[in-house]
Amino acid sequence: MGPTQTELVLLIFLRLAEDILIFQSAPNQRRRDILQGLTASMPQLFPCFVNTLESNITVYKQALVSDLTDGDKPSSILVSSRVASGVLETITAFIDWVNISHIIDQDGRLLRILCAILDDVTLRLHAVECLLALTNRKGKLEDRQPLLILFRADAMTVILNAAVVAATAELDEHNYIFLKRLCQVLTALGSQLCALWGSVRDVGQPGTLKQFLEALLAFTDHPSLVLCGLTLPTWSAFFKHEHISKDSVLLSFIGQLVCSAVNILVKTGFPSQNNSPRCRYSRLDFDNDEDFLSFFARLRADCADMLRCAAALCPEMFFHFIAGRISDQLKKPLNLGEGCDHGHCNLSSPSFLEWDALTIFLESVMSRFIIPDKDTPLYNEGLLLFNNVLSYDTMDPMIRSAVLSVVSALFPYIVHSPAILPFVLEKIFSTVVFNVDGQTKATRSRAVKNVRRHACSVLVKICKLYPGLLLPGFSELYRHIQHLSSDPDGLSQMEKCTLMEALILINNQNKNFEKQLRFLSEIVAPLKVTWLSTEVKEALSSADNFIKFVGLHQPPVEPSVDDFCGINRSQLAHCVVSILAMIKRSQCPESAEESAAGGFISVSESGVSYTRNPVTPVLMSLMDNVLRLCRTVNELYLPENLNKRHPDFSRAYDLQEIDKMIFLGVQPPLTDNTNSSSNRQPLDRMQSFITVLHENCFHILGNVGHTFGYEFYRMSNLASSLMNSCCMFIEALPEFRLRAFLRCFLKQYVYWCPKEFYPTAVLPVLARIAKHFHERLCSKWEVINQKCEERSNEDENSESQEVLEEMIIRHLTREYLDFFAVIFREKNKSSLELNDEMMTDDCETKKPTREEKIGELGILILQDSTIFPTLVHSLFMALSWNDTFACCKAINWCVPVLKQLMVPPLKLSGDDAVYLLGSVLMGLRMHGQHDALQASLIHTALQIYELLVPEFSKVKEVMLQVSSCSANDLQKFTELITVGQQPRIGDKKKKEMFKSLIQDAIGQNIGQQFKKEVIIKNLAPFQTHRRKAAPLVDLEIHEIGLCALFGTDTDD
Repeated sequence: MGPTQTELVLLIFLRLAEDILIFQSAPNQRRRDILQGLTASMPQLFPCFVNTLESNITVYKQALVSDLTDGDKPSSILVSSRVASGVLETITAFIDWVNISHIIDQDGRLLRILCAILDDVTLRLHAVECLLALTNRKGKLEDRQPLLILFRADAMTVILNAAVVAATAELDEHNYIFLKRLCQVLTALGSQLCALWGSVRDVGQPGTLKQFLEALLAFTDHPSLVLCGLTLPTWSAFFKHEHISKDSVLLSFIGQLVCSAVNILVKTGFPSQNNSPRCRYSRLDFDNDEDFLSFFARLRADCADMLRCAAALCPEMFFHFIAGRISDQLKKPLNLGEGCDHGHCNLSSPSFLEWDALTIFLESVMSRFIIPDKDTPLYNEGLLLFNNVLSYDTMDPMIRSAVLSVVSALFPYIVHSPAILPFVLEKIFSTVVFNVDGQTKATRSRAVKNVRRHACSVLVKICKLYPGLLLPGFSELYRHIQHLSSDPDGLSQMEKCTLMEALILINNQNKNFEKQLRFLSEIVAPLKVTWLSTEVKEALSSADNFIKFVGLHQPPVEPSVDDFCGINRSQLAHCVVSILAMIKRSQCPESAEESAAGGFISVSESGVSYTRNPVTPVLMSLMDNVLRLCRTVNELYLPENLNKRHPDFSRAYDLQEIDKMIFLGVQPPLTDNTNSSSNRQPLDRMQSFITVLHENCFHILGNVGHTFGYEFYRMSNLASSLMNSCCMFIEALPEFRLRAFLRCFLKQYVYWCPKEFYPTAVLPVLARIAKHFHERLCSKWEVINQKCEERSNEDENSESQEVLEEMIIRHLTREYLDFFAVIFREKNKSSLELNDEMMTDDCETKKPTREEKIGELGILILQDSTIFPTLVHSLFMALSWNDTFACCKAINWCVPVLKQLMVPPLKLSGDDAVYLLGSVLMGLRMHGQHDALQASLIHTALQIYELLVPEFSKVKEVMLQVSSCSANDLQKFTELITVGQQPRIGDKKKKEMFKSLIQDAIGQNIGQQFKKEVIIKNLAPFQTHRRKAAPLVDLEIHEIGLCALFGTDTDD
């Protein structure tokens, strides 16, 4: 064949491979036939591909050399390179699934060819993509072992040379893509080595491991952070590996990798800047600085993980290195860089970037570092570093914050050297009151505010980690904080509240109910004066009074120091935040013996023993105002109250811009306002106040159930109090506020409720909110589903607002379906696992490993005819809403809930049964285009049909309506699956039969909906001839004893 015909044949084979494996566009049976045919012909096909590749590369190279002499054969180069490229693309489509024996045939002939053309600019990208597909092969370990042939000296040398040539060449996109693919080949080889080393016999250290690690390190040190990021997981995998982590060759590279890690952690390389060689590559990888920042956060996390893994192997070396670097940094003069007109560092200053990288490095090392014994050189080195850092003083707020992070990372030394604790506290408190000359409380720069808040947080950390060390000096610490708080121009309200949290954490260490109670009563006394004052009670009595109290009725006042209503807002916010802080930080002893000895155990009138929190009697009297505030803030959203706002505050109740970006998945713009002292606009301040106040109210009511515990839930009329406060006027709340209501309050409130109070504290609240959420979500999703089908042409702003509203509804729906897990699931998980689950929007599209079980609360709900119909309808309706995450969350509970409803006495009617099965089938029509979700829906529909059909024959009508199956076929299937009928069929066969019955109800991607099926009549099937096994006599060349066995020798 000529080159054109060869290329055409290659394209046909490429299309076949794509159709049957990648796109899977052919019918299933035909795909299986083609795959079997290709597999059977592979012993002839693959050598043909390799021969064609080799011959065309030979012609290409010969023509290339001849072109250098006479220059009259450019067409030969073009034709041969084009055919070679076509062969490489075709082999790439086959190489990840054909038998490995074809690939390594003739001692790895194909691999040698691929490595040989890595130095050719025209063909190297196709070759490296083919290698990448090969090294990413999955399957049995024994089948992947031959891939280690690439660790041979000749292959590794060629790969390294290609990397060197590409790295030193001039930067262009084609060359850069090749570098990325080559780096991916190396990391994939590393993954294969991790899988095989120690798991497969005779697989150990390759002879070229040193060269391989040198290449990997070169990519780690490359100016492109993308290339660097590709290598970090491989290093981490090596350091975690049982056998590789002990290899002397790998350990010899740790020293070089340590130096590289510090450079990686330096946050440079923004596309908009030119302060680093990284910037050139970043402009090829990222569209803007926000994209780069998002990537760099992941890169830094991977680098920190790699450091933790490496530090676990030789922590002393890592600590010695970072101690030396920090000591050197303490001696360096500040390098502010360009554009620092204020005389202080900004986010781009070289000194700050270096300090920032060193703090991340130190925190990673200290997480694996065990403080050595006293009077050892390493211990003395660490203690000297700690003292040097504590004695280091700077007036630059950014550097001061970084130094504070170093102090925080070195906290473990405090346990072994308590004498250093006073100096640590002195360092923290000097930063708490840190200020820059010329700045006042109202004009502090963002950097100064941040470093002061950072110091307060560090104090909370040390109090949380080492309360026993701080308890002896508690009184002195308390007096010092009182002195700082007494200065009206000193601490902000947030700083005062954070310092109070630190004191509460130390107070918990008393482990004595009366002592803790006395202290909490003392610190809450000034708060009570404000919170229970006549002015505040009057302000919280109605929305109209509240609007006037916080200044929503009047135009904005600038500057903020002249806004008297701003003082009211500050007092309200401080009271609410302080109450929340006390609820979260006050704790009882973890040990039951300590709780009993400290007087924390009490017994109710009914004889129930429970643990008392000392904050409960302190804050119980404040909860009435909290409930009033919840009701009043909800009332603000009533139409008659919206008109009472001043026009300049018409958007004060709207979602904040930063929250809008979070909902839309948009990175906020990168701005450096560290040295800016300008305050936010009045509207932004009011928006933030309303949002934080509303959410903190929900947080208080959510956390109070855990903190107050039994004493809270046994309150008389608790449910009615909540329904008349935080549940009041929820019809007027926007969806983003309802999400906070669910997330912050309702989930926690229900989860922490003791089971004896389910009927009085939980069920009435559920009856109130379930109806509202069902009606609101159903109406919203009806609109969304309609808009998804027919999008109207509107201006850009309205489209953006429409997308935002839709995303808010999606998040609210997912949050509500997460709430179903709280009310239905058995309480067999820790609270930490619950909180992690409640804070995530991710879900698995796979079928759960075990079926969910309905807990005690779920059983009570499903027995209450006033609650369960609404909840069950919402659950099944969610299957047909156009949100795959919502469907995933709902599908896990459909069958367990239905099984509970089928427990006698039956709680369903025939119409209910029709609705439930129809909802699942509607969900299948909506989400059938997603393969994993389709399988789960089909499985759920089958289970529901099996559960319902024995009791409700009307469900057969649903099956006949939504699909084109015949009544006779459906009846036969029903008889097969009905209990007591014979013969029984397996689950796999049952699913296949059920899927064939409802095939018409399965939704398709829009690209497949109007596809015209091509049916070739009388299409001959593939004839796959199996090679007959040769007789054993023909295969065996040695005497195996058959003649002697059947001989006539009669010696016996």
